[in-house]
Amino acid sequence: FSLVALAGLALSSTSVLAAEAGNTSTPTNITLQKGDDTGGKTDPIIPVDPLDPPAGGSLRIDAVSAFDFGSLKLGSADSKDVVVPKGKSIGAQVTDFRGSGDGWALTAKIDDLKGQKVPTNILKAAISIPKGKISTTADGDMLAPAVAAPLTLSKAAAPVMTAKKNNGLGIWANDFNGLGGTVSIKVPTNAYIDQYNADITW
Repeated sequence: FSLVALAGLALSSTSVLAAEAGNTSTPTNITLQKGDDTGGKTDPIIPVDPLDPPAGGSLRIDAVSAFDFGSLKLGSADSKDVVVPKGKSIGAQVTDFRGSGDGWALTAKIDDLKGQKVPTNILKAAISIPKGKISTTADGDMLAPAVAAPLTLSKAAAPVMTAKKNNGLGIWANDFNGLGGTVSIKVPTNAYIDQYNADITW
């Protein structure tokens, strides 16, 4: 009987204390400003070599791959996959630290593939980039992501990764080969032998 009475008393005391405890509040604030327009560097979140020197700016390309297709013997095949260095990915990364939600587009275009031995040799090849795998940092919002798009490179700029309004804030990477496709080149059979180079503008 005494034990039951004490238990009841203890519950009653706890109830009174809870009723008497008050709440209070303290102010918290922070002002966010857009990233530095003249500097800035973000390490790649996929294994792609960063730009050197870094591009800088609050909206910037942090990293993008060069495409090396090695060599191809005419008549043995008409296409070749890009060479992927060991431990690396083929892709690109964009950082948007503007904090405005204006959206953005990463585009690519290519110059003529010109022969190095005979500059008048122009290789009319088709370089294709598949729809890649999009990733972001741990605090990125996959409900408002950047979006990958496939394309065949030409002299006209076309998107490989885009972010519509209120999407793509923060750090976003596109692993071009990440969904099972691969960057590849298709070569015509009537091409001249040479070493061909071109610049891709991103």
